[in-house]
Amino acid sequence: MASFLSELVSKCRSVSIIGMCKNAGKTTVLNHIIQNFVDDGQVLALTSIGRDGEAIDTVTGTAKPGIYVYAGTIIATAAELLEECDITREILLTTGISTPLGEVVVLRAISDGYVQLAGPSMVSQLGQLTQMFSRYGTNRILIDGAVSRKTLCSRSLTEGTILCTGASCGSGMEAVIDKTLHVCEILSLPVTENTSLRQFIKTKKNNTAKALFCGGRNIDLPQEMSIEEGLRTYSQNNTTEIFIDGALSDHLLQQLLLSGAGLSGIKLIVHDASKILVSSANYRKLRLKGCGIRVLDDVNLLAVTINPFSVYGNDFEKNRFRECLADQLDVPVLNVEDM
Repeated sequence: MASFLSELVSKCRSVSIIGMCKNAGKTTVLNHIIQNFVDDGQVLALTSIGRDGEAIDTVTGTAKPGIYVYAGTIIATAAELLEECDITREILLTTGISTPLGEVVVLRAISDGYVQLAGPSMVSQLGQLTQMFSRYGTNRILIDGAVSRKTLCSRSLTEGTILCTGASCGSGMEAVIDKTLHVCEILSLPVTENTSLRQFIKTKKNNTAKALFCGGRNIDLPQEMSIEEGLRTYSQNNTTEIFIDGALSDHLLQQLLLSGAGLSGIKLIVHDASKILVSSANYRKLRLKGCGIRVLDDVNLLAVTINPFSVYGNDFEKNRFRECLADQLDVPVLNVEDM
């Protein structure tokens, strides 16, 4: 019988599974989904934006669960990791995509067994790879990732995302919950409803990284002009949106917050959640100023999964951890070990 998590995943052809830290339970979630879909007779395709499936975590030195696949699964991984996979396999395709562990190859598992994954590091290459998967009759694509690579989550690449959090992500439950809530809020930011702004950004051909949107007027800011200077210079235009073609960082946000510029009612527009690199403290300050953030490409956050066990010894009480998160989130919070 399919689990509730697998039912959520079944609504999407492609799903990214991202961990907030090492040992957040990402591989356990991946294995759970693989098992459910194989039992349902579906053909899965797997790859990773980093390396996963190794027996020992290279950072913490602790044991990790392996990635277990079944005959018929389509896998994309680096050539040097083929000897680490204990499956019988058929090489289907060499992709020409390079990684530090060799070229990414696409193969079909002929037998059940453990594999290690290491796919492309560039999102554009992942997009090419997912198109290649379609040649082999795959029903579902699962991409293993990390919260540091949030571009992986945008709907332009995957239709749904699962966020994995756990006790290893912080020194205490309250800190981990706060960090998880912040990431969920960033991943759940809505798309801008300003269609003329979207069209303007799409057709921009110059190299300006910042623009003000004031009603029907769009103003590109010179490279040397900061956003706060632009707001003062064009104050009479009543800016409603500010487009930032790049990262919205803590440094940029602090400059805006300290500038005294009127931010109430203004929306900051970025490409996607991967461009938002701000602390929860600065994000709250921005919200208190009456300023919001919108994206051009949003994320479909399907669920949050928890791992209450920490490699550092500070385990959480699993039910309390799950319930505290569930009380504050609008998406399901699940512990796959209880499913």
